[in-house]
Amino acid sequence: MNKVQILFYVNIIVSLAFFVFGLYIVIYDSSYFQGLLTMGLGFSIGINDWIKLLKKKA
Repeated sequence: MNKVQILFYVNIIVSLAFFVFGLYIVIYDSSYFQGLLTMGLGFSIGINDWIKLLKKKA
């Protein structure tokens, strides 16, 4: 497995982690601004990689 493919999967995991952590902040801390900001960061980090992954699997 080459280095670029490893970074591809790491980026997907990090974006998913940011999104889930933002959801956690919204649900348990009721801090909507910080939670939505974290979810937006996760979305913007990984959107291109998610599109590539879903197109490759389909």
